[in-house]
Amino acid sequence: MIQKRANTKLRNSNVGHLFSVEAFLDEDEKIALRWQIDRFLLKKEMDSDGRYLLVTNSFTLTASKMLKLYRDKDAVEKRFRVCKQALKVRPIYLHKDHRIEAMLLINMIALLTYSLLERQMATYGIHLTTQNLLRKLSSLTMIETHCHDGSILFGLTVIDQEQKQLLEVLTQILADIHHRYLQHFPTSSLPNPSPAPLLLPPDPPHKLTIAA
Repeated sequence: MIQKRANTKLRNSNVGHLFSVEAFLDEDEKIALRWQIDRFLLKKEMDSDGRYLLVTNSFTLTASKMLKLYRDKDAVEKRFRVCKQALKVRPIYLHKDHRIEAMLLINMIALLTYSLLERQMATYGIHLTTQNLLRKLSSLTMIETHCHDGSILFGLTVIDQEQKQLLEVLTQILADIHHRYLQHFPTSSLPNPSPAPLLLPPDPPHKLTIAA
């Protein structure tokens, strides 16, 4: 019984594998325990102390690159969380395979757009998640005015200075995307690269810190 209890204690201990224990009767016929450290295993444990081991099947990765990729996996996992929560990919009410595949493709494209928008905003010094961006702009309403001469004006309801700067940055991001990529693929299905005229107040430019 004593031997079994000692073995159970070792199994439940983080360092139990480094020890062995034996129950025996001493000279006074009393139960005693004899402990012994496995010094070979202890040496192996000491050799790995302070080291973080990563294994890869790529022969071209450097140690620093491997560590960076491993640390970046958290960002990938968070993207799938966005797909399940913000993009609401679940539950799936479809049954046919081709419809499920089409829906997943649309969600992956939405996730790519979601992620790229965050990266582009960061290049302008705005560190917001796309979800927080949408929340900050959720109060905006677009007003479309058709004039007698056939022209169309687009205006917004009253906006604060933070929303104004966010819209200016988004307009610049769209212009950059068109300049870098879309102009190389002319097609009538693409929208006009010129942004719609927004009736924004002509305030002088100033530095504004966007709250996360």
